[in-house]
Amino acid sequence: MFLHGIELVHDTERKAKAPKKPKTMLSKLKSVTAKIIQMQRFNWNEDLLHQSFLAGKQDFLSLSTRALEKKTAEEKNDVSEEDFNHRCLSLTASITSVLFRYIERGIFARDLLTVATLLSFAVAEASDTLEHSLFLCLLSPVKAQGGAAGGMTEDVGAWLPVMVWSQIKGLEKGAVENIGLVAFEGLGDQVNSDPDGWHKWYEHPKPETQPPPGGLKSITGISMLILLRTMRADRIPAGLQAYVASMLGPAFSEPLPFNMLDTYTESSASTPIFFVLFPGVDPTPWVELLGSKFDVNLRKGTLRNISMGQGQESPAEATLDVMAKQGGWIMLQNIQLMESWLRRFRRFHWCCFFKH
Repeated sequence: MFLHGIELVHDTERKAKAPKKPKTMLSKLKSVTAKIIQMQRFNWNEDLLHQSFLAGKQDFLSLSTRALEKKTAEEKNDVSEEDFNHRCLSLTASITSVLFRYIERGIFARDLLTVATLLSFAVAEASDTLEHSLFLCLLSPVKAQGGAAGGMTEDVGAWLPVMVWSQIKGLEKGAVENIGLVAFEGLGDQVNSDPDGWHKWYEHPKPETQPPPGGLKSITGISMLILLRTMRADRIPAGLQAYVASMLGPAFSEPLPFNMLDTYTESSASTPIFFVLFPGVDPTPWVELLGSKFDVNLRKGTLRNISMGQGQESPAEATLDVMAKQGGWIMLQNIQLMESWLRRFRRFHWCCFFKH
């Protein structure tokens, strides 16, 4: 209160002439107090300290903004159980896809189906949808019941090998012994009762895509794999592909063509790319085409291609050091010929990486 009054007096004094005689601080304070009282600028009945604690317009605006932000955040986090489960499934599918694609680039195409099948079984186990009894039967098939054609009719024997019939009888025995093969109970009788239908399914080029006759029309998954292994073992790979597609999606059952850009984005200066090639395959055009997108090429010296052999160790190390300093790509071909030098190259590569 007094400070504000002093400021008002000072403004007035600046406009007036300077006093002839200097005033003391006490006299100034008395003069200011008298002027404030005379001006009646303040309501002496107000509690000024209480007023200072009251919220102003700006405070209310800030408080309402924070409340709105908090409410919005709570609405985003307050998801229903259905939405929460949907998000979890989406995250699981995304992580599974990224993991599989990363592994896919590091294995041979012939091993891809094995890895995808194992991944499908793991996903089924995690989701509690794996039929353990059927799974064990798939891993450890029941023994065929001898090599005789006992119980097989002439119509069936005209097209079905005896060995396959003995395996069918083995499935029947497993169903009787209740080891997870209940669906195949009386399979031999079903084949005898409908030889034409089973003959058509047996001779189909893709039986894994066709429902079996009789009471097995609804079997899928591992049950279909067991039936294929019993009657059409040659279609097991195709059956596994269908199983993987049903569990994880079609993208997991077929290998994707090699994509150099995707591989590059997953690498870094500390994780070089190794090409394991078949005879006649040259990845140089892939690397040069990718480098052209990043302005990395042989003409500018930002791409060096060295064919390794005797006496090329020092040039390779020198080039690696230069590229680590200035930035660029180095491609070392036939590196499998330098087995004794690879350990030194690994240490040198890490030294360049941390030094620059």
